[in-house]
Amino acid sequence: MVKDYFEVKKGIVLPDFEREDEWWMPKKNLRGEIIAQPKNLYLDNFKKAGFVEVSDLRVDDVLLLQIPRVPVVSHAAIYLGDGQMLHHLAGRISKIEPYLDGHGYARMVNVIVRHESLM
Repeated sequence: MVKDYFEVKKGIVLPDFEREDEWWMPKKNLRGEIIAQPKNLYLDNFKKAGFVEVSDLRVDDVLLLQIPRVPVVSHAAIYLGDGQMLHHLAGRISKIEPYLDGHGYARMVNVIVRHESLM
């Protein structure tokens, strides 16, 4: 969804990073033992995609979130302004939801990034 948003709304083509399904979870063997740690796809690659970490929040910034019970940052949302964010949870349709400081998804934000062309 983030790739599509930036291409359609901003004309910015973001790279596609190789990933497996459920890259955010540890890999386990049949005995339930962890055999590989989860990837940290967003934090490892946002700079390679042309984003920089910021401390102020503006329209079109990307919120990188760590969902409870997931060991790494595994979710991204786009701040639309007026306390609204656009995001897509796996298995659901993309939707706009409230983004309120100190509440809900805002408490899960690990990093806010902005594309360098929008600085």
